[in-house]
Amino acid sequence: MSNRFTKWLWIVDAGYELFIFDYRSYGESDAQPDMYGFRDDVNSAIEYAHSLDKDLDITLVGQSMGGTFVIDALVTKEYKYVTLVVADSAFTSFASTMNSFMLKTVILIPFSWLPYTFAPDDLDSINNIEKLRTPILFVTGDSDWIVNYKNSLALYEKANVQKDLWIVKDAGHVDSFEDKEVRKEFIGLIEKKSLN
Repeated sequence: MSNRFTKWLWIVDAGYELFIFDYRSYGESDAQPDMYGFRDDVNSAIEYAHSLDKDLDITLVGQSMGGTFVIDALVTKEYKYVTLVVADSAFTSFASTMNSFMLKTVILIPFSWLPYTFAPDDLDSINNIEKLRTPILFVTGDSDWIVNYKNSLALYEKANVQKDLWIVKDAGHVDSFEDKEVRKEFIGLIEKKSLN
């Protein structure tokens, strides 16, 4: 939370409220990591944030793995007050992302098939994106060496809702919003409440 929070203070400076949370087993939480629990954490966070001011619409941002859990949470339960989802540096599947990462390290190459044996594919964004009913913005950097921008492109192509894709030049993993022009465009998008 501390790392992500400092990277989003600019939106508070722009006059917006920011609600950010840690998943279970992160930060000071002593709960055990649980991928399905992470999805539940997103649902709980959405509902809690809404309870703070029920008159406000929510723009929900999920970065990297968070993008997967945000998509999955909104497929599980629809929230009328969540007017926009942002999937920043999201990946299509856990197994393919772990496999890709392992293939970049010589010592791990022989084990690169292992993620396909244990990663839950029912949580994968590529399997859930078509069920999403909330408008979505995909943001990715063309220099992301952790999650290639083609993941966002694949998700964008499969999404059946109002959608847009921003591929940010020279941006790395979850770095797109460091760009001042991207921030400016994003604020404009929130203000007009439409991807058109």
